[in-house]
Amino acid sequence: MCILLLAFPAFASPALEKLFGFVTMAGEAMGSLADGIEKSFNTGTRIYDDLSIREEKERLLDLSANLSHLGMIQTEFVGTLEEFNARPDVEKWEKLAENSRMISEDVRSLIAHLKAERSPLVTKGEAYDALLLTLQHRGTTITEFQKIQLPLTADDLDTLKKIEATYSVLLTNLYRAKESLNTYIEQRFEDLKP
Repeated sequence: MCILLLAFPAFASPALEKLFGFVTMAGEAMGSLADGIEKSFNTGTRIYDDLSIREEKERLLDLSANLSHLGMIQTEFVGTLEEFNARPDVEKWEKLAENSRMISEDVRSLIAHLKAERSPLVTKGEAYDALLLTLQHRGTTITEFQKIQLPLTADDLDTLKKIEATYSVLLTNLYRAKESLNTYIEQRFEDLKP
C-alpha cells in the first residue's frame, strides 16, 4: 500500500528538519572524534601491566563494540529509509520507527560510555565534548521522529531523502572513528600482556 501525500504546499515536519540537522552535526562530530583519535596515536606513553590499565582497555573495547553496534543499526535504518524513499508505505514507516527506537537505545548507551570514559583519548580532545553534546541532542530528535504520523508531505519526503544522503557521511565517520579507536587501543596497549 502506498502512502498518500498531502496535496497542499507545506514545509517539512520540524522533527524531520531537526533530524537532518543533527545527523549532519553528528557526522561532523564523529569525523572530529576520528581525527582526534588519529592525532593521539603517537602522544601516548608506554604503559605497564596493572589493573587500571586493563580496566581502561576493557572500557575502550566496550566503546568500540558500542560503535560497531550503533553502525550496524544505523546501516539498517538507512537501508529501510532508502526503501521507503523509493516507495513509501506504512510497513516501511513502522520499520523506520522501530529502527529509530533501537538507535535511541544505542545512542543512550554510547552517551553513558562516553560520560564514564576517563582515558587520555577523551580527556585531551574537544571533539569528545562536541560529540557528546551532539549525541544528547540527537537522542531527543530521534524521539521526536518516532512521533511523526503519516501521511507525509512532499517536503517531508524531500527532507527524508536529504537525511538518507547525510547518513552516508555519518556512517563513514562512525566507522572511521571505530577503526581509529581500535588502532589507538592496539598501540596504547601493545605492551600489555594478556
